[in-house]
Amino acid sequence: MASNHASSILVRTEILSLKLQRHCALLQSLIHRSKTSPSIPRDSRPTPRAISSTSTMRSLNLDNINPHIREAQYGVRGELAQRSEKYRAQLKKGLPPTPPEESLPFDQVISANIGNPQQLDQKPITFFRQVLSLIEYPALLESEDVLKKSLGYKQDVIDRARWLLNEVKSVGAYSASQGAPGIRESVARYIENRDGYPSDAANIFLSAGASS
Repeated sequence: MASNHASSILVRTEILSLKLQRHCALLQSLIHRSKTSPSIPRDSRPTPRAISSTSTMRSLNLDNINPHIREAQYGVRGELAQRSEKYRAQLKKGLPPTPPEESLPFDQVISANIGNPQQLDQKPITFFRQVLSLIEYPALLESEDVLKKSLGYKQDVIDRARWLLNEVKSVGAYSASQGAPGIRESVARYIENRDGYPSDAANIFLSAGASS
């Protein structure tokens, strides 16, 4: 359900982007005409046409936006998160508190401010970890038998690692700003197969996360 919602947002975003490009092109054309045409007395100028067919709306700015939005903070790593780290450090000492500190009525801190299920003992997905280990240290691929028979690596892990290394060459080097082209092409094909809508790798940006 979440993936379908994300793809729907992506499609709507692409549509809005195309509309915005058309509106910008029309606006540039109108500006160019106004600069090249002879000046007309203000009183005799015709009423300008609206670029959009929708009714004129008041634009948002800092003066008329909801004050609660202006005061909103990114609390994921805010005061509560900082306080939890303080408590965690205090528990780690294992010593009686020194004034003005007080003893804590708990012996563990669980950070629930961000999506971090592994802190709640959820096991990580093996596939990703194994692929990363191979592309970080490609020499492991020289011993496929050991990987599969002794370390539990599956063939799809080995195949994916070889494909990624062929695309990016080295994970220790900078990639293109949007992300490695081969990986973006793979993402585009996946979106097309999953959602049934065309997807262009040129519109895909790979990042390490919103708070990186």
